[in-house]
Amino acid sequence: MTRHQAYGEDPLIAYFRPFLVSSKRNLRTNFEKDEPIKSRYIFIRRILRSCNYFVISTDESLLFYWLIVLNIFVLYNLWFPIARQAFEPLQRDYTHIWTFADYLADTIYFLDIGIQFRTGYLQQGLLVYNHHKLAMHYIRSPRFICDIASLTPLDLLQTKFGSLPILRFPRFLKIYRTFQLYYLQESRTVYPNTYRVLNLFHILLLLGHWLAAFYFMVSKAEGFVGYWSYPKPVGNFSQLAKMYLRCLYWSTLTLTTIGDLPPPETNWQWLKNFTNKRYAFLISVHLFAVFVIAIIVGKKIYFYYEVFFCIYYY
Repeated sequence: MTRHQAYGEDPLIAYFRPFLVSSKRNLRTNFEKDEPIKSRYIFIRRILRSCNYFVISTDESLLFYWLIVLNIFVLYNLWFPIARQAFEPLQRDYTHIWTFADYLADTIYFLDIGIQFRTGYLQQGLLVYNHHKLAMHYIRSPRFICDIASLTPLDLLQTKFGSLPILRFPRFLKIYRTFQLYYLQESRTVYPNTYRVLNLFHILLLLGHWLAAFYFMVSKAEGFVGYWSYPKPVGNFSQLAKMYLRCLYWSTLTLTTIGDLPPPETNWQWLKNFTNKRYAFLISVHLFAVFVIAIIVGKKIYFYYEVFFCIYYY
């Protein structure tokens, strides 16, 4: 009786066992060679070795939770700077809060760069642990360019031109991390269709939010003249909640009904009356609304087509 028969081991596995052991030994040796352990002090070598082991996999829960935290500040930069630019009381009455939130968001953006330096990737089916390869893989990717560009300190121009929160627009480049979170969340949730509906609702609400801000800025540039624009902010119309909700109502009405609104009445005098900018603004908004509705209807038709196609072939 042979050894593998005595222990109940498969003869095929017993035959290839020496090759498997040697391959694991070589893999461990190569991995140890890649570790950054060049130091005279033992505790430093231990720290560097631990750092080399600390690699975030793309399918780990740690990355998922970090993306949730990061996207809170990505959405902050998508929602609040445009509102602060359009509605002056919002920026004026809460200046200290916005300053703290801006610095905190920039800090999270910096930390995300460090996280991405330690985010692993697969090479020939194996997770790469080498710190140099991870760094070069990130630096050579478009993500690194977007991350550096998103931290462009245009905020410093406010010291010369005054309060301009919209100068934080480079932070919008970080939105690609929102798409990563979307795909991770969609693969984890047990109700993917509900999650898609909520995501679509959020996108439409964000579009209405931006359109409301542009509508108020156009009305302000016109001097709040005419029935089409926002009323002059005096008395009840000067309240922040009244400003925002009325402008949001106008934007949602425009994006959903495509009509039933009074036409523009005046030109932008500071553009020398060459063109009627109100008409151009309203026409572009209507075309954009048609485009959004077409995308939504097209996706729904494609979804139902796939469902019926799968049922037919099932």
